[in-house]
Amino acid sequence: MGLNSKTNLKSQADLIRYEDGEGKNTAERVGKLLSEIIENTDQSLTTETNARVQQDNILQQTASTASSIANTAYNEAKEAKSKATT
Repeated sequence: MGLNSKTNLKSQADLIRYEDGEGKNTAERVGKLLSEIIENTDQSLTTETNARVQQDNILQQTASTASSIANTAYNEAKEAKSKATT
């Protein structure tokens, strides 16, 4: 998931970063910083997304288990009522 246009953003940042010239000029430093920000943001968003998906899966399993328990209890109560009636 992460950033949808990560590749495009990194490409543009790298274009700035590798401008011709000696040493680390301002454009190169800005480009490097932008590239690092984009990568770190993408990693953070991916980590957050994965954590939320995992939490959602746990909630779905819990809801499914609760529903199963409720159905079992209902059926047992219905059976007990039927036996008590007869």
